[in-house]
Amino acid sequence: MVLDIHHHWVKENQFIQASDARVALILESWRGVRPVLHYSIAQEGLIPENGFPDQEQLAASKPKLRAHSATISTRR
Repeated sequence: MVLDIHHHWVKENQFIQASDARVALILESWRGVRPVLHYSIAQEGLIPENGFPDQEQLAASKPKLRAHSATISTRR
């Protein structure tokens, strides 16, 4: 099982934190194997460089936010 944090945010406008119970369920589903992670964010210029943006304050549509960025900054 994989938890898609980026697309969950696009759909629900809610960020899943590491302490969320759903994270533990996903980790348990891997049964002792190191989980594989696919991490993505919206394309450059659509979201602020820091923090957890609220979609209602952004000028981008959900289809634009769904598209993945080519790179991810490690400074977040």
